[in-house]
Amino acid sequence: MYTVIGGLASRTFRVIWMLEELGQPYEHRSEAPHSEAVCALNPSGKIPLLLVGDAVLNDSTAILHHLADRHGALAFPAGSLERARQDALTFTLLDTLEGVLWTASKHSFVLPEERRVPAAKESLRWEFARNAATFEAGMG
Repeated sequence: MYTVIGGLASRTFRVIWMLEELGQPYEHRSEAPHSEAVCALNPSGKIPLLLVGDAVLNDSTAILHHLADRHGALAFPAGSLERARQDALTFTLLDTLEGVLWTASKHSFVLPEERRVPAAKESLRWEFARNAATFEAGMG
């Protein structure tokens, strides 16, 4: 059985959703980022974490790839051209769209108020629109 660590209002939800889709049993421990329990397992303090036996996996995308490969489901076979295309799509989305959204979130509510740059959000809106249009055009 797996143990998933992290709050549901985070990327932890991706891991739980995948485990549900795979029909795999798991225990969920709700922990905030940078909590003592999380930092004891991951010095960066980031969530989600997946406990697989004695191993601790972090990063939601890495965890999802591991689960897909381990259970032979919800992804093309590792090493196939289809998987390479799937990975390229995933990584492009993470780099060009999610990265922009995360930066906007940091300047909206994540960072301490004195570290936020509200003016950055207009540039991020432009960047997101440009990247989304490019991504959509590439989808054919």
